[in-house]
Amino acid sequence: MSFLRFDQIHKSYGESAARRGVSFEVHEGEVLGLLGPTEKQAQQWGMVWALLAVVPMMFLGLLLHEPHGTAGRVLSWLPFSSPIVLVVRLALDPAGVAWWELAGGITVLVGATWLAIRVGARLFRVGILLTGARPKLREILRQARLS
Repeated sequence: MSFLRFDQIHKSYGESAARRGVSFEVHEGEVLGLLGPTEKQAQQWGMVWALLAVVPMMFLGLLLHEPHGTAGRVLSWLPFSSPIVLVVRLALDPAGVAWWELAGGITVLVGATWLAIRVGARLFRVGILLTGARPKLREILRQARLS
């Protein structure tokens, strides 16, 4: 049974059609997310998040040579890189990672995830559901501060 169902959605901006005939269903327990109103914008946002996931891989040579150096310790505290960096550091030398570094990295990751969900939910509720328009950067920053 469908929790939410959309049939033949059409969206246009003036004379330009953004979507034609999109249909989908969301079942109970599923999560649906959109990165942008058009496929082009969704790809641009997707690239930003993909690049953040690649950052630890750019430092992999340095991490393999010196896993407990400054770069390894700093990247262990950044939410987008801590899972990969901590796993690499633990795999290379488990004794070199203090318990508080591991707990701190996990805490920062959980805290950043919670904050991102809160801010994202508020932006979606205020920016899209209430106004129906794509919010400007100034409005996004203002709403993010209110969260």
